[in-house]
Amino acid sequence: MKDNGFNKVKLFEADPGALKALGRSGIQVMIGIPNELLAPIASSVSVAPHGSNKTYVAVGNEPFLTAYGDKFLNTTFPALQNIQAALIKAGLGRQVKATVPLNADVYQSADSGLPSTGDFRGDIHDLMTSLVKFLSDNGAPLTINIYPFLSLYADPNFL
Repeated sequence: MKDNGFNKVKLFEADPGALKALGRSGIQVMIGIPNELLAPIASSVSVAPHGSNKTYVAVGNEPFLTAYGDKFLNTTFPALQNIQAALIKAGLGRQVKATVPLNADVYQSADSGLPSTGDFRGDIHDLMTSLVKFLSDNGAPLTINIYPFLSLYADPNFL
């Protein structure tokens, strides 16, 4: 991967073989925690991942997707908080950042279509505001998966 210019990679699960292979590669790794594990993690502080190349922990993947309804609304933020607490407890709070990869529909543009006039979806507005503040307070990035080809397919007037 490094020979092809890749410096960062996201793994959707912490596969031991993949982690071992990437261990000394110099490639930064984001480890994903599946949505199905959000509820157990939300209820207790988990063991933080160790290793020098792990720079991000992805807590869930697009948990606020409208297709999920409210399935992950009550567990995502507590899971993020517990992962961050585990990272701090393990002495990795500055080195490894926890974030939640979100789907683009968490944010809606106003009628003008300009991103600067938009806001978070009404059903998750308060949750998103708290989540963004938490990420900012911990120096973690806001991560949003954007699929412009799907947006254009669904709406020919997509800007």
